[in-house]
This record gives sequence, C-alpha cells and structure tokens, in this order.
Amino acid sequence: MTHAYELEWLRFFAFTFTIEALVAFPLLKSVEASIPRRVGGILVANLTTHPLVFFFFARIFADDRTMLTLVAESWAVLAETGVYALVFTALDWRRAFGVSAVANAVSFLLGSMLVHAHVLK
Repeated sequence: MTHAYELEWLRFFAFTFTIEALVAFPLLKSVEASIPRRVGGILVANLTTHPLVFFFFARIFADDRTMLTLVAESWAVLAETGVYALVFTALDWRRAFGVSAVANAVSFLLGSMLVHAHVLK
C-alpha cells in the first residue's frame, strides 16, 4: 500500500501552515500575547480547513481548477475566520476575516508560484 497522496498532503500542509503562521502570528499579537496560544490557534485553523481542501474539494472539483480554487479558498478563509474569532476572544469577526484572508492569500499565491516553478510538488 502506497501513501504517496497522504505524504503529498503532509508536505503541502507543512508549507501552508508555515506560511500562514508567518503571516498570522504577528497579526494576532495584539489580541493574544501567548506564543503557544497563537501558534496553536493557527495550527487548529489550518487543521480545520486543509484536509478538506486536499482530500475532499480537490477530488470533487478535480476537472475544474477554477471552481476548486474558488470553493476551496473561500472555505479556508471563512472557516479559519470562525476559528480565529472563537479561539481569540478579543478578536472581532472583521479582523479575524482580515487575518484569515491575508494569510490564505499569501500561502495560496506563494504556493501557486512555487508549484508553477516546479519547486513545490
């Protein structure tokens, strides 16, 4: 039994989490001083969304890259907004949406560039 797809997910998850943590971590400092809580919240947000993007949406929309991108990225931003707002109680929903949107945009754009350049895959 091969686990190539699961290992591919793990690589992409590690990349996504790292990039989103680098973006979200400083943006959340004013609402959460605790470093472990900030890292943990970002990790929970990514674990909430990334497996569904990779194992569900990617298979459902395998033939339509545009629809996959729209649905998966929208899901990620909205779900991570909810996680951030619930985990960081001092964070209002609009700011949670901003943190999620910026973190996801950076990871998506950087990931897309690296995949296109054959650096990530």
